[in-house]
Amino acid sequence: MKQNIRPYLLSAILGLAFFLGLTLVVSAQEPETTPEDTLPAADTLPPAPLTPAAISPDALEDGLPPILGAAPLPPDGRGVLNLSLADLGLNDFTLATNGRLSIEQSFYLPSYMQVLTGTVLDVDYRYEASAVGSDPEVMVALNETEVGALQLSGTISQTSQTLNLDGLLNVLIRNRLNFSLNSDLECGLNPPEVQSLIYNTSTLRIPYQLQPLQPNLGRYPWPFYERAYRPVESYVVLPANPTPADLSAAATIGAGLGNFARGDVVLTTTLDISVTNDIRQNYNLILIGKPGANRLLDQVTLPLALNNKILKPEYGVIQEVQSPWNPYRMVLVISGQTDTALVRASQALNRNVQFPGMSGPVAVVQDVLPPIPEAGSERQVDLTFADLGLEDQVVFGARPQRLRVDFELPGAFQLVGNSQAVLSFNHSQLVNGTMSSLDVYLNEIPVGTTLLDETNTTDGLLEIDLPAWQLKSGRNRLEIQIEMHLSPEEDPCEVFSDARLWTVIRSNSFIRLPYEAQPVQPTLTLFPYPFDKDINLSDVQLVLPARPNAVELQAMMKLAVNLGQAAGGSYIALAVASADKLAPEALDNYQTILVGRPSRNHLLRAINEQLPQPFTADSDLLEPTFDTVVLLPDPSQNIGLLQEFPYGDSENYVLVISGTTDQGLGWATDLLLTPNAKRGGNVAVIKEGNVVFGLDTRDVEAAPSGEDNSVGQVEPGPLKAGFDVARWLALSQRWW
Repeated sequence: MKQNIRPYLLSAILGLAFFLGLTLVVSAQEPETTPEDTLPAADTLPPAPLTPAAISPDALEDGLPPILGAAPLPPDGRGVLNLSLADLGLNDFTLATNGRLSIEQSFYLPSYMQVLTGTVLDVDYRYEASAVGSDPEVMVALNETEVGALQLSGTISQTSQTLNLDGLLNVLIRNRLNFSLNSDLECGLNPPEVQSLIYNTSTLRIPYQLQPLQPNLGRYPWPFYERAYRPVESYVVLPANPTPADLSAAATIGAGLGNFARGDVVLTTTLDISVTNDIRQNYNLILIGKPGANRLLDQVTLPLALNNKILKPEYGVIQEVQSPWNPYRMVLVISGQTDTALVRASQALNRNVQFPGMSGPVAVVQDVLPPIPEAGSERQVDLTFADLGLEDQVVFGARPQRLRVDFELPGAFQLVGNSQAVLSFNHSQLVNGTMSSLDVYLNEIPVGTTLLDETNTTDGLLEIDLPAWQLKSGRNRLEIQIEMHLSPEEDPCEVFSDARLWTVIRSNSFIRLPYEAQPVQPTLTLFPYPFDKDINLSDVQLVLPARPNAVELQAMMKLAVNLGQAAGGSYIALAVASADKLAPEALDNYQTILVGRPSRNHLLRAINEQLPQPFTADSDLLEPTFDTVVLLPDPSQNIGLLQEFPYGDSENYVLVISGTTDQGLGWATDLLLTPNAKRGGNVAVIKEGNVVFGLDTRDVEAAPSGEDNSVGQVEPGPLKAGFDVARWLALSQRWW
């Protein structure tokens, strides 16, 4: 399809782009048709989002300003970043002669941060040693360069030591910080007992100068996503009265960033009327809306005026500018004169547009075209080690060493064909080929091995079949054990950490997982299935109240990021509809996620009687359904609710994210998106963020209530064959 459209689009694209110095984008994605009407004004404004706490200039050295808005940025972009080992994800750890000898932690710094002189590492540690002779020590290295040794002299002591790191930190590639107990202590028949506890309060102190950001859509999703020591946080700013098109554009951008960042991104959605000075000054902003709809658009000088005569009503516009409030932050503008144009712009942002491609500060989207259809339900995923966050891994010395690679498998797919791990490696020519080996384990079971010899010195390749019975839903672990030797006559003490012995596992190694979607019965535990069955999310719709508040908007964005990460398509577009514009029949056509309380979501009220756990009429209270005693609902209960059920005769499902309060709705959203959380079958009731009641109602027929529930005994209804009676009796532990 792309080849067919190229001839007649080429001249128009190049001519207009040449004349304006802009990028004109035609992308392969089906346009989204969205109503043009604007939602009515809210009776009350949504509460303002949480804003960064004010911090005095004297406290700047204690913040983490280069990425998150946790503290105001220094006015001149100059400051000191204090990055503890806890900030890097490490707990306190122990190195010991009879245990772990070394540990390495990787981290990234923002690419627009220039590291200044004066960088140090303050190490807090405690040690216990009974060494005789030379004093033991912990060697500290940064990016393969030794920066100093922690002396472990004496017997027991707690102390600290400062190490100079000037000139060693990188902002373009990964940094590696390594702590290693002196390996010579392992030699001899009676090695001394030495252990050192390194506290995660140990801190990197990095003087920096931020560099002003230069707009370039060719680098997107940077700077809204960048691999760093913490996720980048940005604000998505919508008009005060967002249309379904505004919401769809925001959700599409969120899903795209979730896909790009594999979920490692933080997006907060708010309205233009709720944006504070702190938000403007400390965060990247994504402004969405038609001309005149979003008041922040009027405060930004754009390279291409939105009323420019070249912009036809159906043209979407993407623009990127340095923030007028802070040169170290970026503003991304998604706009167009119509709802269709606005949605096109958001969809184009997620595409891999190669010809002519985006560049510079402006892209005009003339059209988006249908995606190339996928045949069948079979997919193949190749996860490179780089995709999983690992660069080339280098190990030295004769002691056995293990590298770990974790990867996830969904719960609603069946592997087909041959799953494989393909390792790309090379090693030192001095390695003895009859004594050195590379062994591979899958979930602690050996699956493959090879000798490190002259046949694989430079271009080693090991292909290993991964048995289906050893793979499991959720997290899997591939371990690579490397053992190298020089000769049978070698002295173990001399070659234990000998740099002449080395092996590199390359980051282009990959795990191949062919799988096929399975028609399993959805449960809350399997989420995001079935909503990620279409990798472009074209069969999914989110339904929000007509006037979404801050909690509902944030639930929409969190869902979008999660769904984009799970789906992983190249043409992602996520539709958002207004509950007051839809009839229940519309649920037949989409996998639908309903967000909001019944008092706010018109569609949820309309289908209340079909819910596994209904609400009482004209309220947000839960109707007692699954107990043998019917109690009057307590209006003071603060409860979150998740429920999922098939709708009508279609194969589509409806997921309801709700609660008796907005706080309960927030709990339900967070629990749904928490990895590996136990959420029950198709109904989960949440208090204080935890499931207190989970049930699969497809196993239970509700107990009927009598004509007069105030007197007499309520008998349970008939139970399905094979139903667990003990489980039914356990329901007497009421949750409302």
